Amino acid sequence: MNVTSQKTILVVDDEVDLCEILQFDFEDSGYRVFTAYRAAQALETLQQHAIDLIVSDIRMPGGDGVHLLSEVRKKHFEHPPVIFVSGFADLTVAEAFHKGVAGFIAKPLSFETLHKAVQFHLKDQYARWRDQSLEEPIRSYSRTFPSLLQAEADAAVLLGRGGIFLRIDEELPRLDEVVKVSLQLQKDGLTLEGWAACRWIRNANGSKHPRGAGLEWLKLTPASVEFIATLTREQKRLPYIPME
Repeated sequence: MNVTSQKTILVVDDEVDLCEILQFDFEDSGYRVFTAYRAAQALETLQQHAIDLIVSDIRMPGGDGVHLLSEVRKKHFEHPPVIFVSGFADLTVAEAFHKGVAGFIAKPLSFETLHKAVQFHLKDQYARWRDQSLEEPIRSYSRTFPSLLQAEADAAVLLGRGGIFLRIDEELPRLDEVVKVSLQLQKDGLTLEGWAACRWIRNANGSKHPRGAGLEWLKLTPASVEFIATLTREQKRLPYIPME
């Protein structure tokens, strides 16, 4: 079934012209679309209608996108997914993913990039991480841990709903580079394995946090999908990609 079937998008931006352009563009692609020009208006729309995905600016009068995200995540840790679009540095990409956004796209917008992100995040986890047709990554990172619990206690790996922070002592990936990740979790009886895109990097440079990268899963083995989906839902993990 086409991913647009019965899907409803809420576009939130104080730029009226941009809202209208996005509404026309998404409706032309088969989506049902509501628009709001401030966070308070968006929250009213969410009370009145079932929304499958939110595309929101960050900097807006009368309540910003971060406030909107916080209110949405209070009601449910995962649904609906929120994609931030912004031309200002009010929030770092790492902070946005840690707060629970599913995507972060800088203005001026690439409509192709936005459409791909919307299609990706409207799928459930099982379809999202199974359907990707990607070229074999050049760079790979392999690790072995006693368990995920121990890896997270050591801040070597932090698992989110849609990605991981991975401590990296070797060469860091480039932003948006797709890499292969293999994490053997001995006590969990699983190798968490898949392909991921680098969404942010941290060089440490005196920071108390370890050097590494925030990686968004693009493709995973079936056992890995089941493990992540089950764990994050049972524990209601808020961050999409954790930063600490």
